Amino acid sequence: MPNGLNTAKTIHERIHGLVVTVTPTPRLRNRLHVRIAGQRKGIENRSVPGVTQPERRNMSTNPRAFDVFQATNQTRFGERFVVKHVIRDRPNRFLASGRDNKTGAEVILHAATDLPRGTVIGMECEIAALDGMRSECLFRTVEASFKKHSAVIVDQYVNGQGLRECMGGKALSPRDAIEVGKSLFEALRELHSAGIYHLDVRPGKVILAAQNRAILLRKNIAGEPLSEESSDERIRRISFMSPEQAGSIERDVGAPADLYSAGAVLYYMLAARAP
Repeated sequence: MPNGLNTAKTIHERIHGLVVTVTPTPRLRNRLHVRIAGQRKGIENRSVPGVTQPERRNMSTNPRAFDVFQATNQTRFGERFVVKHVIRDRPNRFLASGRDNKTGAEVILHAATDLPRGTVIGMECEIAALDGMRSECLFRTVEASFKKHSAVIVDQYVNGQGLRECMGGKALSPRDAIEVGKSLFEALRELHSAGIYHLDVRPGKVILAAQNRAILLRKNIAGEPLSEESSDERIRRISFMSPEQAGSIERDVGAPADLYSAGAVLYYMLAARAP
């Protein structure tokens, strides 16, 4: 497609100093979408005729995550869920325990706003894939609703004790650690078979149910920025990250990162400390 290649060359020259990716769209051969991947210091983004710019959102006008949950619960879920205990309430993140009025069961309520559109689409695909999974070692979603830049997800409450609290600072026996590890790897096998990567496997995401069966909880909705965590929480999370996920090496992050983290959890169960 010569015209497209010539146009790409012209764009590169006009926004010199920016790293760009150029992709022709199928609807209009010579219309290009440019994703700015980085820029040199002192060089500002400039608009280029015929090129769509990255989407800009006015964050100050976005509704609070709690308000999005309330509105969704009323219009989409028919006021099915009641908040019992608020765990986290920030402008763009809401997390709470609650009750399902339809079944009487306890649930976990998640809401997030100011999400990139691609993130929301990815979450929708994950929810659809998880709906067909039958592993008893994975969390269960009760309801979910997505809009352009927001998400509300309701998960079943997992009745059990957190791995860290259950250990109480002491190592598990090898037999118990193996049983927990089997459940953990079963959950990851189910996720990976559907092309889903958890990328937040750590003791805080593992609940021990009856007979040492472990249940892997959902990662924080849309990811929780490390900058919003306390220093202790940040250190604990990074301790179980793979080198590529932590940024120590340049490599794609995928299924191996989950397996590395699961191995770190096994070490933690046997040694009562992070690797």
